Amino acid sequence: MDILYLHAHAQLVMANPFDACEALIGDYSGKVVLFNETSECGLGVSGQNINNTDALAGAEKCFYYNDHLLECTSLYPGMVG
Repeated sequence: MDILYLHAHAQLVMANPFDACEALIGDYSGKVVLFNETSECGLGVSGQNINNTDALAGAEKCFYYNDHLLECTSLYPGMVG
């Protein structure tokens, strides 16, 4: 999936729990999930938990200006099916 498409058309939501080390709580269908990749469980576990939702992708290190998403330096569209 094209990263520009994700930026332009997908809602960015925070993972709950934020480190995504456990099963996520909430509706992530069609959304990009912002999570803390620096957690102790590692990217593999976080990625699997995000993969178990209907999210488009997982993202970390996102920057905003005036409540507008500017950029996510780490976007993982491949972490989801």
